[in-house]
Amino acid sequence: MSQQHVPQLPLDSLLFETSTGSWTARVTSDPIVVATNTLLAYQLEFVGKSSRRLRLVLPMEKFALEKVTGESTLECAKQAIYRWLEGSEETGKIQVR
Repeated sequence: MSQQHVPQLPLDSLLFETSTGSWTARVTSDPIVVATNTLLAYQLEFVGKSSRRLRLVLPMEKFALEKVTGESTLECAKQAIYRWLEGSEETGKIQVR
């Protein structure tokens, strides 16, 4: 899969309001295809009272199934991010299934 066909999630500049504060998402690099073309990895930084970094990994099939199931990949990603931001880790990795 070439880089221009990699699905982009509109995460840049999204504001996440959590019990740990307000966090603005910054996409720090283009998503990359990993694990023999089955996963997409996004590098994110969240800026608030401090800075936190997250690697968000999503199955590529989720993007294809979105049209069939109606389940939004963006919403799944946002829910996982909210849960992570509720914690105190400065750096982390989430793999959404």
